[in-house]
Amino acid sequence: MIRRLAVAVVLLGAAGVALWLTVGPRTFGWHQRLTVTVATPAGEVSGASVTEVVVKSLPKTLPDAGVVDAKLRGEAVVVEVAPGKYLFALLKDGLGWAEAAYDKNQIGSVFEENMRFIEDQSGQPPVPLPRANWPLMVTFDDVADPRTVRRVDPDNLAATFGPGVELGAVTLEVTGDPVTEGRVERVLGWLGDYAALLHKSADDGTSPYPG
Repeated sequence: MIRRLAVAVVLLGAAGVALWLTVGPRTFGWHQRLTVTVATPAGEVSGASVTEVVVKSLPKTLPDAGVVDAKLRGEAVVVEVAPGKYLFALLKDGLGWAEAAYDKNQIGSVFEENMRFIEDQSGQPPVPLPRANWPLMVTFDDVADPRTVRRVDPDNLAATFGPGVELGAVTLEVTGDPVTEGRVERVLGWLGDYAALLHKSADDGTSPYPG
């Protein structure tokens, strides 16, 4: 009897592990480089940023099937369009970028297959990011003053940066390179202090702007 019970426990344990492997949450992840290229009268300029995407999903066998938790870590793309004049492409939904760039409708109907396909693109050439999925783009009239931020029309960069300036390309690639750090703060030296100020103003209800 004891031996039978021990065998049953082992079998149940094995079954539990198998069930977890079958219905447990899946985690996928990759690094991706977003590159923005701008044509100017002085020639082409570009900027890039590598971000990390981590995706966790519940399989279809669970009650909450279809729940996806996608996290993006990294910083915006910075392009110096002209001396002292910068274009920033802000972070958005990293998973949405990857699915759009690699066209999830073409790579499979199963979510897990799509994620593995994207992971497997590491080392492959960059692919265009569809226009509908381009990130929000902004600039600062004065990079020393956060209050001078304004939105940029990617279809009309000349309106912001002058004649002959236009967006050349926005591309995405999966890469093994490390996450980009510090480039934005090197241009916007106030960024760290301002982030702390925003945090404080959210807590106490004050304005983040001095004066």
